[in-house]
Amino acid sequence: MEEDRPVLEYRWKKMQKQYGTFFTALMNAPTVSVQMLKEKKLLQRSLKELKLHVEELARLLTAIETNKKKLIKYELQEARNRDWRQERRISRRNRRWVPGFHALNCPQCNQTCILCPVKDDQNAGIIGGLAGVLGGLAAGEAARQAANRAAASSFGVAASVGHLVTRFVGGSVAATEVVATAGIPLILVGGVVGITIGALAGAACGNMITLANSCNFFSGRGEMCGERGCLHSLSQHLTERERIVEQVNVKYEINDDLKELYDVAVSKKNDAMAKIVSGRQKVILKKRQATEDFVWIVIRTKTLTRISQELQQVNPSELLDQVIAEIRLGHPEHIHHGIHVLNLLKKSIKMVNVSDDEDVSGNCDMVMKLMENIPHES
Repeated sequence: MEEDRPVLEYRWKKMQKQYGTFFTALMNAPTVSVQMLKEKKLLQRSLKELKLHVEELARLLTAIETNKKKLIKYELQEARNRDWRQERRISRRNRRWVPGFHALNCPQCNQTCILCPVKDDQNAGIIGGLAGVLGGLAAGEAARQAANRAAASSFGVAASVGHLVTRFVGGSVAATEVVATAGIPLILVGGVVGITIGALAGAACGNMITLANSCNFFSGRGEMCGERGCLHSLSQHLTERERIVEQVNVKYEINDDLKELYDVAVSKKNDAMAKIVSGRQKVILKKRQATEDFVWIVIRTKTLTRISQELQQVNPSELLDQVIAEIRLGHPEHIHHGIHVLNLLKKSIKMVNVSDDEDVSGNCDMVMKLMENIPHES
């Protein structure tokens, strides 16, 4: 034990010196607050989340720009191939009878210019019937007179026949009876011929009277027709029972190549529009998240300054400059969007009310009004 005493004394003195140095440094060390450590940790997390949300926002804005270009491209393609279906109209003219009407047809235009109702159709039939009766009576009277002449010329023959019959039969037959008997067939024939002639004359007369009466509607119209673009004289028109009807049949001819391009353009256009709408909704969400991160960063920097009793000045603008420097190292297509968003946030630092760190939502609403200046396509 005596041999180890010098070593122990040496070690004791050495430890005393180290402990003295430790306690001296401990006594002179600055005061560290647990709350300050917590705030610093939360500040670093807010900065990290802000960077992530700004990067996502920049990526969404770039995607919207790309989809908008696609939308314009496929709208132009759709317009170029819109005529993939051609309409071919085939016109054909037919004649059709319209009861109760007659048509004034133009042979040059091959169309019915005017269609008007037939007037006094019943009266015309009556007049035509009377004309037929009169014609029949006249024809019957003519046949009767012809029969009498034939009978008179054959009187001698009839008398001889009468005497011959008297000899064989033993009676007396008057010659005038034979003549009357021979004239009956002739009178019947005359009556049939008269009825036929009267019927035809009555129909023709009734039709002419009907058309003549109905044409009174056109009195005072002038010489030119002027209906449906017809420039011909009314005297050249034909009054007919049938009207000329134009039938138009539509036939579609489809260009398969143009139709395929058109269908692809419509599908791609709708897809691009759907992505733009969805992207704009996501942009609003990311703006809100980035704004909340920014508000917490400003509030926590002011809290750290207050806790350190002004010994540590934390500038939120400098922290945002650090985030901008990190954003510059990202994807080239997204950089300008991210920098634009962070510069707007820097301008709104003074808008945040740090005296009330509980009113995060109110502070976010004020900053979001400034963020509305960021268009969806930036």
